[in-house]
Amino acid sequence: MKSNKYEYKMSSSAITNWREEDKPREKLIAKGVDALTDAELLAIILRTGTRNLNALEIAKIILSKFPSLWGIYNAREDMITEIPGIEKAKLAMIKAALELGRRMTNENVPLPKLFDKPEDVYKYLQPQFQGKPIEIFKVLVLDSKNQLIIDINAFQGSVTSSNVYVREIFNLILKNYGVSFIISHNHPSGKAFPSNDDIQLTFNLVQAGILMNIPLIDHIIVGKNEYFSFMTEKLISKYRQDSKLNCNDNLDKVADILYR
Repeated sequence: MKSNKYEYKMSSSAITNWREEDKPREKLIAKGVDALTDAELLAIILRTGTRNLNALEIAKIILSKFPSLWGIYNAREDMITEIPGIEKAKLAMIKAALELGRRMTNENVPLPKLFDKPEDVYKYLQPQFQGKPIEIFKVLVLDSKNQLIIDINAFQGSVTSSNVYVREIFNLILKNYGVSFIISHNHPSGKAFPSNDDIQLTFNLVQAGILMNIPLIDHIIVGKNEYFSFMTEKLISKYRQDSKLNCNDNLDKVADILYR
């Protein structure tokens, strides 16, 4: 049985009884989309309310329940449909509108000709990671001029040094004729600071890259409006200096790294 915890009488009347300039749809037409609040935009999508709550009031309840629009996008269906007036049809309209917004964000990101600095990589990847509730591990395969050959979603889920296999990453690079590469993953928590697993994985890939003559250029962790670059923090160069491997007399160590 649907929860009735939101079923209460609010003070305002049906939107149809409002002054024309106060109605969300008419306000948008007269003043433009920028003049509307998130609640007013959501009310336009909802179109109608219930006997006790108009569309704007329902929109405000939805926005008060979830911390952000991304929170609505990633929410379970039952968490949204428990709100009065949100049946399957209205849920579909909300999800469709949010998905169009997400796709538009990705569509407007041009494929860069080359990456000159970590910020270029962040600007390219941030819209792709935005709002994702799980970690996604990407491999950016580059040519000799640091131009992007291909952007690959290599793994999903918790990124650890044990479940991201070095050999699989290099197989992807070799298959696409890469000369160097950048790796990146998101932290859904929003904090971009690297974990111990992030550090170990980066060190493993730097070492393997030296042996394969396919250098890791950077590892960029994307958080909420922030990023962490191992190259900027001079960790990539440090790991290269720390590497004591020699392909001629440490073949067992080479195999150990490549098959992790």
